[in-house]
Amino acid sequence: MAYTFQQSVFNLAFDPIASAVFSQAKWDEIELMVQRIANTDPYREGKRLQAALNRAFPSSGYTTADFIQHQLWCSWREAQWQNGCLTAETVSFHIENKHFCDETNGYPVLLLTPMTVTLSDSVFLIQQLAASYVERAVILYGEGIDAIRGHNPVHEKWIAGDGLQALKRIKKTLSQGGILCTYPDFVYAGHRSFLIPQFFGRPRPVASGFISLACKQHIAEKNTMLLPCMVKREENELVMVFEEPIEIDLLNAHAFSKEQQKAAVAELIGETLEGLIQQVGYQWCLLPTLTYEAPQMAMVK
Repeated sequence: MAYTFQQSVFNLAFDPIASAVFSQAKWDEIELMVQRIANTDPYREGKRLQAALNRAFPSSGYTTADFIQHQLWCSWREAQWQNGCLTAETVSFHIENKHFCDETNGYPVLLLTPMTVTLSDSVFLIQQLAASYVERAVILYGEGIDAIRGHNPVHEKWIAGDGLQALKRIKKTLSQGGILCTYPDFVYAGHRSFLIPQFFGRPRPVASGFISLACKQHIAEKNTMLLPCMVKREENELVMVFEEPIEIDLLNAHAFSKEQQKAAVAELIGETLEGLIQQVGYQWCLLPTLTYEAPQMAMVK
């Protein structure tokens, strides 16, 4: 039976037995594992992974060991969350440039962030951010949220769910000046996608629903905003960094067709995501999708 590195790190994080064992590992033991995987290439994916690093960060000097280390760190963190070794009280984090988030108050907002950390860590940071906005709605959309709810309770009203009900909840949140939190660089299997012509030198599918929501006016006389954000790790600390919000000029878009609007917004999203990824480097979890099919990426529909 053929295994992939991505499948293995997922199992280390979420399989009940594997995660229980992995959560007890010491970081120096994991670093030895990193070197062993990088040197022996047991999954036969090293060349394609290095090609992805070279495509995204041609002058960085990043190696496959850098990416493997971060992936194992993410799995280790998730395993610790899953098994109670890591709790909200013990996480070290800080948020930078929160004033950019404050500038979006009263507007419908789509958080624009690449996938860089494990699910429990990202939900934890969103919870910390939401705690500072007493009356602002937040909605989460994504697969796997149920897998973390046992150890990191997420309020039911935060979860969009699936299908038409999810879309209805998301639209309601945005119409109240709330924030949609999902990964635009992640296209779920079975969902429609929209193709960005150039993303790190090649076409890239992004979630069609995300593009459509960004092109929609959810509040009368107010444009929709994209809020660029990146999450990165510095040692064992999580750092959430906001950048200047982008207001999509929907009030003056009547001169363009819907397809032209979507194409322009998709290009904007692609350029912004690429800029964020350049800053987080090998910590971008979807890096393998640049050179080979990975389980986090649906094919273009």
